[in-house]
Amino acid sequence: MPQTKAFKPTPSVQPCPTCADCPKFRDFRDARNRGWCSAFDKVTRLHHTRTSTCDTTIESQSKQQNRLTVMVELVTHELDIDPERGFTFPKHEQVIEVSMTEVSRKAVEQAILPHREFNDYYIAGFWEPQYEDF
Repeated sequence: MPQTKAFKPTPSVQPCPTCADCPKFRDFRDARNRGWCSAFDKVTRLHHTRTSTCDTTIESQSKQQNRLTVMVELVTHELDIDPERGFTFPKHEQVIEVSMTEVSRKAVEQAILPHREFNDYYIAGFWEPQYEDF
């Protein structure tokens, strides 16, 4: 009596991701299969397995690269009067630098909120600094 057995095909084995698959890896194309890992700033090999530490480092570096520097002008509500010209101006003003992911008034307010020393100030203006190449 012939027996029939239903075999299920084995799931295909997925290869582990390696440095060669990583966006931060630059291949030297040499005989020793080496390349440069810009995530860790060191030489590594194509066949090294990409770990969760690699993924975490790459993710945190990309978040840091997306941060913007914004200059914020803060002034107090307290005013002084110029005796010669007769106009008023803020008694205290200060320009600070904050880091954020987007440039908007709401993002600036949220970035300044944890700094208790600026509670008596209001935002007069904010801008992205323009750096000149020398």
